[in-house]
Amino acid sequence: MKNKRFNYIILFIFTVLVLYFSLKDDFGNVVNNILTMNPLWVIYSVVLMSLYWIFKAFVIKRYVRKYNKNYSYGKALRLQMETMFFNGITPFSSGGQPFQVLSLKNDGVKGTDGTNIIVLSSFIHQLVLFTLATIAIFSNQFMKLFPPSNAIRYFSILGYVINILFMAFLLLIMFNKKFDKIVIHFIIKLLNKVRLVKDKKAVISKWNDYIESLHDGAKLIVKDKKSFILGYIYTFIGLLGFALVPYTVARGMGINTFNVYEALVTIAYVEMIGMFVPVPGGTGGLEYAFTSLFGVFILGSSVNSVMLVWRFITYYLGIILGGIVLNIRQRSKQ
Repeated sequence: MKNKRFNYIILFIFTVLVLYFSLKDDFGNVVNNILTMNPLWVIYSVVLMSLYWIFKAFVIKRYVRKYNKNYSYGKALRLQMETMFFNGITPFSSGGQPFQVLSLKNDGVKGTDGTNIIVLSSFIHQLVLFTLATIAIFSNQFMKLFPPSNAIRYFSILGYVINILFMAFLLLIMFNKKFDKIVIHFIIKLLNKVRLVKDKKAVISKWNDYIESLHDGAKLIVKDKKSFILGYIYTFIGLLGFALVPYTVARGMGINTFNVYEALVTIAYVEMIGMFVPVPGGTGGLEYAFTSLFGVFILGSSVNSVMLVWRFITYYLGIILGGIVLNIRQRSKQ
Protein backbone atom coordinates (compact mmCIF):
# COMPACT_ATOMS: atom_id res chain seq x y z
CA MET A 1 0.00 0.00 0.00
CA LYS A 2 2.90 2.34 0.85
CA ASN A 3 4.52 1.62 -2.53
CA LYS A 4 1.24 2.33 -4.31
CA ARG A 5 0.84 5.65 -2.47
CA PHE A 6 4.44 6.58 -3.33
CA ASN A 7 3.79 5.79 -7.02
CA TYR A 8 0.67 7.98 -6.95
CA ILE A 9 2.66 10.86 -5.48
CA ILE A 10 5.45 10.51 -8.06
CA LEU A 11 2.91 10.29 -10.90
CA PHE A 12 1.05 13.35 -9.58
CA ILE A 13 4.24 15.42 -9.26
CA PHE A 14 5.45 14.58 -12.76
CA THR A 15 2.00 15.16 -14.24
CA VAL A 16 1.84 18.62 -12.65
CA LEU A 17 5.33 19.41 -13.99
CA VAL A 18 4.34 18.28 -17.49
CA LEU A 19 1.22 20.46 -17.40
CA TYR A 20 3.21 23.42 -16.12
CA PHE A 21 5.89 23.28 -18.82
CA SER A 22 3.28 22.56 -21.52
CA LEU A 23 1.04 25.49 -20.61
CA LYS A 24 3.35 28.14 -19.16
CA ASP A 25 4.45 29.81 -22.43
CA ASP A 26 1.15 29.93 -24.31
CA PHE A 27 -1.65 28.87 -22.00
CA GLY A 28 -4.45 30.48 -24.00
CA ASN A 29 -3.62 28.93 -27.38
CA VAL A 30 -2.88 25.47 -25.97
CA VAL A 31 -6.21 25.34 -24.11
CA ASN A 32 -8.09 26.84 -27.08
CA ASN A 33 -6.64 24.21 -29.46
CA ILE A 34 -7.86 21.46 -27.15
CA LEU A 35 -11.32 22.92 -26.53
CA THR A 36 -11.99 23.60 -30.23
CA MET A 37 -10.96 20.14 -31.46
CA ASN A 38 -13.27 18.48 -33.95
CA PRO A 39 -15.25 15.97 -31.80
CA LEU A 40 -15.32 13.42 -34.63
CA TRP A 41 -11.52 13.18 -34.66
CA VAL A 42 -11.54 12.79 -30.89
CA ILE A 43 -13.85 9.79 -31.32
CA TYR A 44 -11.53 8.37 -34.00
CA SER A 45 -8.61 8.72 -31.58
CA VAL A 46 -10.43 6.90 -28.76
CA VAL A 47 -11.51 4.15 -31.17
CA LEU A 48 -7.89 3.65 -32.31
CA MET A 49 -6.75 3.41 -28.69
CA SER A 50 -9.56 0.95 -28.00
CA LEU A 51 -8.15 -1.31 -30.73
CA TYR A 52 -5.06 -1.69 -28.57
CA TRP A 53 -7.07 -2.89 -25.57
CA ILE A 54 -9.40 -5.07 -27.68
CA PHE A 55 -6.69 -6.92 -29.61
CA LYS A 56 -4.42 -7.38 -26.58
CA ALA A 57 -7.38 -9.08 -24.89
CA PHE A 58 -7.66 -11.45 -27.88
CA VAL A 59 -4.08 -12.60 -27.22
CA ILE A 60 -4.80 -13.24 -23.53
CA LYS A 61 -8.01 -15.13 -24.26
CA ARG A 62 -6.42 -17.40 -26.87
CA TYR A 63 -3.62 -18.53 -24.55
CA VAL A 64 -5.74 -18.84 -21.40
CA ARG A 65 -8.19 -21.06 -23.30
CA LYS A 66 -5.43 -23.70 -23.40
CA TYR A 67 -5.86 -24.13 -19.64
CA ASN A 68 -9.43 -22.96 -19.05
CA LYS A 69 -11.83 -23.72 -21.91
CA ASN A 70 -14.53 -21.57 -20.31
CA TYR A 71 -12.44 -18.41 -20.13
CA SER A 72 -14.46 -15.73 -21.92
CA TYR A 73 -13.36 -12.76 -24.01
CA GLY A 74 -15.16 -10.50 -21.53
CA LYS A 75 -12.85 -11.71 -18.73
CA ALA A 76 -9.80 -11.20 -20.97
CA LEU A 77 -10.86 -7.63 -21.80
CA ARG A 78 -11.54 -6.90 -18.13
CA LEU A 79 -8.08 -8.25 -17.25
CA GLN A 80 -6.50 -6.10 -19.96
CA MET A 81 -8.21 -2.95 -18.65
CA GLU A 82 -7.21 -3.70 -15.05
CA THR A 83 -3.65 -4.33 -16.24
CA MET A 84 -3.60 -0.86 -17.83
CA PHE A 85 -4.29 0.57 -14.37
CA PHE A 86 -1.47 -1.34 -12.65
CA ASN A 87 0.97 -0.74 -15.52
CA GLY A 88 0.12 2.94 -15.46
CA ILE A 89 0.92 3.52 -11.79
CA THR A 90 4.17 1.53 -11.57
CA PRO A 91 7.69 2.30 -12.91
CA PHE A 92 8.58 0.49 -16.18
CA SER A 93 4.94 -0.79 -16.25
CA SER A 94 6.07 -3.49 -13.83
CA GLY A 95 2.86 -3.88 -11.83
CA GLY A 96 0.64 -5.36 -14.51
CA GLN A 97 2.28 -8.77 -15.00
CA PRO A 98 2.18 -9.97 -11.35
CA PHE A 99 -1.45 -8.84 -11.17
CA GLN A 100 -2.27 -10.79 -14.35
CA VAL A 101 -0.75 -13.99 -12.97
CA LEU A 102 -2.72 -13.62 -9.72
CA SER A 103 -5.95 -12.84 -11.56
CA LEU A 104 -5.54 -15.85 -13.86
CA LYS A 105 -4.91 -18.04 -10.81
CA ASN A 106 -8.30 -16.95 -9.47
CA ASP A 107 -9.77 -18.07 -12.80
CA GLY A 108 -8.39 -21.59 -12.44
CA VAL A 109 -5.02 -21.20 -14.20
CA LYS A 110 -2.14 -22.39 -12.01
CA GLY A 111 0.76 -20.04 -11.31
CA THR A 112 3.31 -21.59 -13.68
CA ASP A 113 0.84 -21.67 -16.59
CA GLY A 114 -0.23 -18.09 -15.87
CA THR A 115 3.41 -17.03 -15.79
CA ASN A 116 4.02 -18.71 -19.16
CA ILE A 117 1.03 -16.93 -20.68
CA ILE A 118 2.12 -13.52 -19.44
CA VAL A 119 5.81 -14.00 -20.31
CA LEU A 120 4.95 -15.13 -23.83
CA SER A 121 2.40 -12.34 -24.41
CA SER A 122 5.01 -9.85 -23.13
CA PHE A 123 7.57 -11.31 -25.52
CA ILE A 124 5.14 -10.97 -28.45
CA HIS A 125 4.46 -7.36 -27.43
CA GLN A 126 8.19 -6.56 -27.32
CA LEU A 127 8.73 -8.37 -30.63
CA VAL A 128 6.12 -6.18 -32.35
CA LEU A 129 7.66 -3.06 -30.77
CA PHE A 130 11.03 -4.25 -32.05
CA THR A 131 9.56 -4.71 -35.55
CA LEU A 132 8.04 -1.21 -35.58
CA ALA A 133 11.22 0.32 -34.13
CA THR A 134 13.38 -1.41 -36.76
CA ILE A 135 11.12 -0.15 -39.55
CA ALA A 136 11.27 3.35 -38.04
CA ILE A 137 15.07 3.42 -37.77
CA PHE A 138 15.58 2.21 -41.35
CA SER A 139 12.87 4.56 -42.64
CA ASN A 140 14.53 7.54 -40.98
CA GLN A 141 17.78 6.75 -42.78
CA PHE A 142 15.97 7.57 -46.04
CA MET A 143 13.35 10.07 -44.89
CA LYS A 144 15.77 12.10 -42.71
CA LEU A 145 12.97 13.20 -40.39
CA PHE A 146 15.22 13.90 -37.41
CA PRO A 147 18.60 15.66 -37.44
CA PRO A 148 21.59 13.32 -36.85
CA SER A 149 22.76 15.52 -33.94
CA ASN A 150 19.43 15.32 -32.13
CA ALA A 151 20.11 13.87 -28.64
CA ILE A 152 16.62 12.36 -28.60
CA ARG A 153 17.61 10.18 -31.54
CA TYR A 154 20.49 8.68 -29.56
CA PHE A 155 18.24 8.10 -26.56
CA SER A 156 15.87 6.20 -28.85
CA ILE A 157 18.72 3.95 -30.00
CA LEU A 158 19.45 3.17 -26.35
CA GLY A 159 15.77 2.26 -25.93
CA TYR A 160 16.08 0.01 -28.99
CA VAL A 161 19.00 -1.84 -27.40
CA ILE A 162 17.10 -2.18 -24.11
CA ASN A 163 14.17 -3.69 -26.05
CA ILE A 164 16.50 -6.32 -27.53
CA LEU A 165 17.99 -7.12 -24.11
CA PHE A 166 14.52 -7.41 -22.57
CA MET A 167 13.42 -9.87 -25.26
CA ALA A 168 16.56 -11.91 -24.65
CA PHE A 169 15.80 -11.89 -20.93
CA LEU A 170 12.24 -13.17 -21.55
CA LEU A 171 13.57 -15.95 -23.78
CA LEU A 172 16.03 -16.98 -21.07
CA ILE A 173 13.19 -17.14 -18.54
CA MET A 174 11.13 -19.37 -20.82
CA PHE A 175 13.79 -21.73 -22.14
CA ASN A 176 16.97 -21.66 -20.04
CA LYS A 177 16.47 -23.58 -16.80
CA LYS A 178 20.11 -23.10 -15.83
CA PHE A 179 19.77 -19.31 -16.03
CA ASP A 180 16.57 -19.34 -13.95
CA LYS A 181 18.11 -21.56 -11.28
CA ILE A 182 21.27 -19.44 -11.04
CA VAL A 183 19.20 -16.27 -10.55
CA ILE A 184 16.73 -17.85 -8.10
CA HIS A 185 19.46 -19.58 -6.07
CA PHE A 186 21.41 -16.33 -5.83
CA ILE A 187 18.34 -14.42 -4.59
CA ILE A 188 17.41 -17.12 -2.05
CA LYS A 189 20.97 -17.31 -0.70
CA LEU A 190 21.01 -13.51 -0.38
CA LEU A 191 17.68 -13.53 1.48
CA ASN A 192 18.98 -16.33 3.71
CA LYS A 193 21.99 -14.24 4.68
CA VAL A 194 19.77 -11.35 5.77
CA ARG A 195 17.52 -13.89 7.55
CA LEU A 196 14.42 -13.31 5.44
CA VAL A 197 14.55 -16.97 4.38
CA LYS A 198 15.10 -19.57 7.10
CA ASP A 199 15.05 -22.99 5.44
CA LYS A 200 17.22 -22.32 2.39
CA LYS A 201 17.20 -25.91 1.07
CA ALA A 202 13.42 -26.25 1.27
CA VAL A 203 12.82 -22.93 -0.54
CA ILE A 204 15.38 -23.79 -3.26
CA SER A 205 13.74 -27.21 -3.73
CA LYS A 206 10.32 -25.58 -4.05
CA TRP A 207 11.58 -23.10 -6.65
CA ASN A 208 13.38 -25.83 -8.59
CA ASP A 209 10.05 -27.66 -8.93
CA TYR A 210 8.42 -24.40 -10.03
CA ILE A 211 11.10 -23.81 -12.68
CA GLU A 212 10.73 -27.36 -14.03
CA SER A 213 6.96 -26.87 -14.33
CA LEU A 214 7.47 -23.44 -15.92
CA HIS A 215 9.74 -24.81 -18.63
CA ASP A 216 7.54 -27.82 -19.36
CA GLY A 217 4.63 -25.46 -19.87
CA ALA A 218 6.71 -23.10 -22.03
CA LYS A 219 7.57 -25.93 -24.41
CA LEU A 220 3.90 -26.85 -24.81
CA ILE A 221 2.69 -23.30 -25.32
CA VAL A 222 5.38 -22.42 -27.89
CA LYS A 223 4.61 -25.52 -29.98
CA ASP A 224 1.31 -23.87 -30.96
CA LYS A 225 2.69 -21.77 -33.83
CA LYS A 226 -0.78 -20.70 -34.98
CA SER A 227 -1.48 -19.00 -31.65
CA PHE A 228 1.92 -17.30 -31.74
CA ILE A 229 1.33 -15.95 -35.27
CA LEU A 230 -2.19 -14.80 -34.41
CA GLY A 231 -0.88 -13.23 -31.19
CA TYR A 232 1.70 -11.32 -33.23
CA ILE A 233 -0.95 -10.13 -35.72
CA TYR A 234 -3.38 -9.09 -32.96
CA THR A 235 -0.65 -7.19 -31.12
CA PHE A 236 0.55 -5.55 -34.35
CA ILE A 237 -2.97 -4.29 -35.12
CA GLY A 238 -3.38 -3.02 -31.57
CA LEU A 239 -0.06 -1.16 -31.59
CA LEU A 240 -0.83 0.32 -35.01
CA GLY A 241 -4.02 1.75 -33.54
CA PHE A 242 -2.04 3.15 -30.62
CA ALA A 243 0.60 4.64 -32.95
CA LEU A 244 -1.97 6.45 -35.11
CA VAL A 245 -3.52 8.41 -32.24
CA PRO A 246 -1.15 11.43 -32.67
CA TYR A 247 -2.18 11.68 -36.32
CA THR A 248 -5.93 11.75 -35.59
CA VAL A 249 -5.46 14.16 -32.67
CA ALA A 250 -3.48 16.53 -34.91
CA ARG A 251 -6.11 16.32 -37.64
CA GLY A 252 -8.75 17.14 -35.05
CA MET A 253 -6.90 20.41 -34.43
CA GLY A 254 -6.68 21.15 -38.14
CA ILE A 255 -3.01 20.15 -38.41
CA ASN A 256 -2.09 18.18 -41.55
CA THR A 257 1.66 18.78 -41.79
CA PHE A 258 2.59 15.09 -41.54
CA ASN A 259 1.19 11.88 -42.98
CA VAL A 260 0.26 8.54 -41.43
CA TYR A 261 3.62 6.91 -42.14
CA GLU A 262 5.56 9.82 -40.65
CA ALA A 263 3.36 9.57 -37.55
CA LEU A 264 4.12 5.84 -37.22
CA VAL A 265 7.88 6.37 -37.56
CA THR A 266 7.88 9.23 -35.05
CA ILE A 267 5.79 7.48 -32.39
CA ALA A 268 8.08 4.43 -32.69
CA TYR A 269 10.99 6.68 -31.72
CA VAL A 270 8.98 8.16 -28.85
CA GLU A 271 8.17 4.69 -27.48
CA MET A 272 11.79 3.56 -27.75
CA ILE A 273 12.74 6.42 -25.44
CA GLY A 274 10.00 5.37 -23.03
CA MET A 275 11.73 2.02 -22.53
CA PHE A 276 14.14 3.44 -19.96
CA VAL A 277 12.22 6.25 -18.23
CA PRO A 278 12.01 5.02 -14.58
CA VAL A 279 8.79 6.86 -13.70
CA PRO A 280 5.21 5.48 -13.80
CA GLY A 281 4.06 5.70 -17.41
CA GLY A 282 7.39 7.20 -18.45
CA THR A 283 5.84 10.52 -17.41
CA GLY A 284 8.06 13.46 -18.23
CA GLY A 285 10.37 11.59 -20.58
CA LEU A 286 7.70 10.56 -23.08
CA GLU A 287 6.15 14.04 -23.19
CA TYR A 288 9.57 15.60 -23.80
CA ALA A 289 10.34 13.08 -26.54
CA PHE A 290 6.93 13.64 -28.15
CA THR A 291 7.22 17.43 -28.29
CA SER A 292 10.84 17.24 -29.47
CA LEU A 293 10.18 14.78 -32.29
CA PHE A 294 6.72 15.90 -33.41
CA GLY A 295 8.02 19.48 -33.13
CA VAL A 296 9.67 18.75 -36.49
CA PHE A 297 6.17 18.79 -38.04
CA ILE A 298 4.07 20.91 -35.65
CA LEU A 299 5.11 24.49 -34.99
CA GLY A 300 4.74 26.57 -31.86
CA SER A 301 2.47 25.71 -28.95
CA SER A 302 0.30 23.43 -31.10
CA VAL A 303 2.67 20.53 -30.47
CA ASN A 304 1.96 20.85 -26.73
CA SER A 305 -1.79 20.76 -27.43
CA VAL A 306 -1.47 17.58 -29.48
CA MET A 307 0.83 16.01 -26.88
CA LEU A 308 -1.56 16.65 -23.97
CA VAL A 309 -4.56 15.10 -25.75
CA TRP A 310 -2.44 12.19 -27.04
CA ARG A 311 -1.13 11.53 -23.54
CA PHE A 312 -4.59 11.63 -22.00
CA ILE A 313 -6.06 9.17 -24.53
CA THR A 314 -3.13 6.72 -24.58
CA TYR A 315 -2.24 6.79 -20.88
CA TYR A 316 -4.55 8.51 -18.41
CA LEU A 317 -7.73 7.19 -20.03
CA GLY A 318 -6.47 3.63 -19.55
CA ILE A 319 -5.70 4.29 -15.88
CA ILE A 320 -9.14 5.84 -15.32
CA LEU A 321 -11.11 3.10 -17.09
CA GLY A 322 -8.93 0.35 -15.59
CA GLY A 323 -9.44 1.80 -12.11
CA ILE A 324 -13.22 1.90 -12.63
CA VAL A 325 -13.33 -1.71 -13.87
CA LEU A 326 -11.17 -2.87 -10.95
CA ASN A 327 -13.32 -0.98 -8.44
CA ILE A 328 -16.54 -2.45 -9.85
CA ARG A 329 -15.14 -5.98 -9.64
CA GLN A 330 -13.93 -5.49 -6.08
CA ARG A 331 -17.29 -4.09 -5.00
CA SER A 332 -19.12 -7.02 -6.60
CA LYS A 333 -17.12 -9.40 -4.36
CA GLN A 334 -18.21 -7.64 -1.17
